[in-house]
Amino acid sequence: MTALAGAPLADPRHVRADALPLVVARAEHAWVWDEAGTRYLDLSGAWHAQVAGHRPHAVCQVLARQADMPFSALGPGHTVAMAPALAGMLAELAPWRAGTCARFLPDTSAAVEAAVRMARLRSGRRHVVSFAGAQHGSYGTALALSGRRPPFVDSDDAFALHTHILPYPHTVGGVTRDETQRAFVRLFASRTAPEGIAAIVVEPIQPRTGIVAAGAFMDDLRRLCDDHGIALIADETATAPACTGKTFAIQHFDIEPDMIVLGPALAAGLPGAALIARAGPAQPAGVDGESACSTAFLLGAQAMLELGEGAGLASAALALGRDWLSHMQQARARGLGLADPRGLGAVRAITVCDRAGRPDPVLAGRVHAAARARGVLTRLGDGGALVFHLPATLSTHDLHAGLDVFFTAMQEAGA
Repeated sequence: MTALAGAPLADPRHVRADALPLVVARAEHAWVWDEAGTRYLDLSGAWHAQVAGHRPHAVCQVLARQADMPFSALGPGHTVAMAPALAGMLAELAPWRAGTCARFLPDTSAAVEAAVRMARLRSGRRHVVSFAGAQHGSYGTALALSGRRPPFVDSDDAFALHTHILPYPHTVGGVTRDETQRAFVRLFASRTAPEGIAAIVVEPIQPRTGIVAAGAFMDDLRRLCDDHGIALIADETATAPACTGKTFAIQHFDIEPDMIVLGPALAAGLPGAALIARAGPAQPAGVDGESACSTAFLLGAQAMLELGEGAGLASAALALGRDWLSHMQQARARGLGLADPRGLGAVRAITVCDRAGRPDPVLAGRVHAAARARGVLTRLGDGGALVFHLPATLSTHDLHAGLDVFFTAMQEAGA
């Protein structure tokens, strides 16, 4: 790893040596190079943004045109041609039959905030529900809704006053669907009736653990929302279209959300976000007048959506995911300390465990560091999770070679 030059990026007393960022000088497809020229296989997908690999050619081509365009795409009273064009592409892909309203924003926190605000304006209600383990944003309402909230947001913070975080049912942590249902009953009895809830915000797959929502749980949410006029918001800011094997991760559950929030992964990692929603009286179909983002994001998003259809990224993601799962199951059978290989398509995760089979975050950190020292990058998640965002353009040869290195790193770390 290249040593960091200049001022530290964080207080070194609070950062583990193995967690210091890699200084990337160059990136191409599934590979990155540091300043010393050392090459790394990036199985983290740049933390979810690179479903088509780093610097996809189609995106580089359209960005070359941006120098002749306004850098800021949208604002009150004006727009640019690619905004309604992108809105139209997203409307065609939206998993609902109604018209689609699109809003483009500078970052994911702003997009989650906009979705919640839209739900509150439409319903006249204040309360919003999210789930433990979620990561919806880094400020404002989006941070207050994040299941990793303490110690970043005080429970008396103005943004947190009407937000409620409930258990997220999954097999990895032993949280059952019944426990979540009981949590809803307690919420309705002590804090607000269902008719006081404006929105439920849920991640179909949680980015810091790779935990996938149970299908029956998603059915429960849709039924609850239908019965009480609540907006169901799917936060897909950490999953690019096609990376789970479908255009949107929520489509794995055969339900229709009311809104979907998308992040930089929509545009190959370029900064920006998008909110698409069922059109309503206050938000007609088309581009919402409150949009504000860069032309780079709009151009990159258009190129990625076109690339996804033409290059078969969704089917490639499914094939990669099946191959990854087979290798993880074989490694587990050989006695390596991993549990619960999981995920959707090319978004995958394991839990690193100690000899007694308990999740071990410290050991996961050692495995992560050992793999990086051998030239393979993964994402160190929560609770002993290691997360893989496999580029859908990754070759079978490179995947197998990278996993062989990863398994060697696990043995070196004592897993």
